[in-house]
Amino acid sequence: MERASSSSSESSSSMASSSSDQTSPFVTSTMLSRTSSSSSSAFGDYIGTESCFDILSADEVPTKPSNRYRYGGRRREEREARAAAAREFPPPIPLLAQTGNLLPHMPWVLKRVVTSDGRLILREEKVRHHEYFHAHRANGRLTLHLVPLDDDMEIGLEPNDAVDWSYRGEGAVNLVLAYTGSSPSFLGKMMRIQKMPNDGKEDNGNTSGNGLTSHEKVIWGECKELVSCQNKEIVEFLFVKHVMRPLLGHKHVNPGMRLLVAKEFLESVENIVTSQRPSWRADAASVDTNRNSVLLMDDLTLFAHGKFILFMFIWPKCGFLPSSSFIAEENVIKKSVTRFEMHQVLKLQDNEISEISEYDPLDLFSGSKDRIHKAIRALYATPQNNFRVFLNGSLVFGGLGGGTCKTTSKVEQDFEHLLKDIIKTKDGPRANHFIELVAETVYTSGVLDHLLDVQKLDKYNIEGAIHVYYDLINQPCKVCKELEKSTASLTHQFSSMHSIPMAEKVNVLKEFLISATAKDCSVMISFRSTNDVISRSSSHSNLHLESAKQEFDYKVHFIDLDMRPLKKMEVYYELDKKIMNTYLEMMKKKALLGERRAQRQCF
Repeated sequence: MERASSSSSESSSSMASSSSDQTSPFVTSTMLSRTSSSSSSAFGDYIGTESCFDILSADEVPTKPSNRYRYGGRRREEREARAAAAREFPPPIPLLAQTGNLLPHMPWVLKRVVTSDGRLILREEKVRHHEYFHAHRANGRLTLHLVPLDDDMEIGLEPNDAVDWSYRGEGAVNLVLAYTGSSPSFLGKMMRIQKMPNDGKEDNGNTSGNGLTSHEKVIWGECKELVSCQNKEIVEFLFVKHVMRPLLGHKHVNPGMRLLVAKEFLESVENIVTSQRPSWRADAASVDTNRNSVLLMDDLTLFAHGKFILFMFIWPKCGFLPSSSFIAEENVIKKSVTRFEMHQVLKLQDNEISEISEYDPLDLFSGSKDRIHKAIRALYATPQNNFRVFLNGSLVFGGLGGGTCKTTSKVEQDFEHLLKDIIKTKDGPRANHFIELVAETVYTSGVLDHLLDVQKLDKYNIEGAIHVYYDLINQPCKVCKELEKSTASLTHQFSSMHSIPMAEKVNVLKEFLISATAKDCSVMISFRSTNDVISRSSSHSNLHLESAKQEFDYKVHFIDLDMRPLKKMEVYYELDKKIMNTYLEMMKKKALLGERRAQRQCF
């Protein structure tokens, strides 16, 4: 059976009447039955519904008989025309609607097509339908938006289906489950479910309001589908699909699809996975059972064949040094020291880490094979939260939560043992071959070049972008008020940002928020040794690791591409100030300590 997407012209149910001196471009069911096999390839009929017909052009309509009113005359034809017009209307709404967890009655029809050589083909085609309304009230008017579910949303999970989903992992916002059942529709799929903090400080469950604020609609106005959506969950999905995927490449971004679920399904998931989650994660947040949909995605860790699958996550962070003229003179060190290095000092002071990482993002984004290798080795030495490795779904290197600050000899020994099923060579430590494999993949794939281009959309730095933020929300600039207390020269420096046209201000904020997503996303790389595969699939990229004399298939994807809310602009600015103040204070202490040492040497 062949599945094809139906167009509006193919599956239209509308019919038009015609006069005796005018040919009408429609075909009735009786015409379909009278057609010869030579012309039947041009049209077919639909099985399972009486209101679907193929519309042809006037040239394709079979010639009408000259004795038009024979055997019943005009009255008979008028009755047939009225009956045909009655069939234009779709089936009653209850027939199409979803009731509880039951599927809609007509998601698919079978189209029968007879080819010119006499073959009969049945095509399963999807009927476009709307399941529910989104309500939006503004300016005293209530608007109901029909939500189509054909392309991005499917329905069908019941509470008892929860047993087929197992815990895979989680981040600060989402819980990730893998499908373990037998349904062909979900094999090789993962589910991402949003969480809600147990302390109730964040109302993640409020999904009935607008997807975007009025100011965010101005920023994302070019994406009509994103702006018109009234559901927060779907907005996040549409942002990845329509904004980030075109920028980073369709091959490396999988937006997934929204899957409608019942509240009872989410409650069942919560009961099942609680015991599988780390206790500190379960204490902090639970499944948000107020959601009406989840995100269904391909399991990017899977290959069609291969017993041992190795995959990892890298959080590359910001890969360039800013050069904005709006960076204050006292913060000019931003132009020579990475944000990652300065942030490490703040994390050390706040006891989030026990030592400074050796990793430098500029090495990873350099495009130099040697420097990329240096960056991967540094991540291996001090993984923290920036480097994690999994073997067949189990974490085998790196840390969850607070992360692992430094790789000990015991950790290296255990990891070396686990790599024996992936890297077959006995020539030197397997960890060295693993580091080379990752570095070669990053270099060969070139994916970080795309990521760097998106990160560099931030041309003004937060110190410049924060000013146009206050202009957009139509509030006095708090930053300028603060600067007035210190020096008037700085307020004059930023006056140019306040004087640019509003359209340019909107673009500055849009590019800054896109860049913020790119700076915080993660890169997922999956490997399998082709030695374990009978016939290697051509759909995956391949890499020959010369040092190990092995070949590997690999896949690279960007994940964690969530939209950054506009209201976080003030959070970004305050964090930037805190990072700078902490780092500059550390530099002063070091300078003072250096002076004291120099004085002691003189004495």
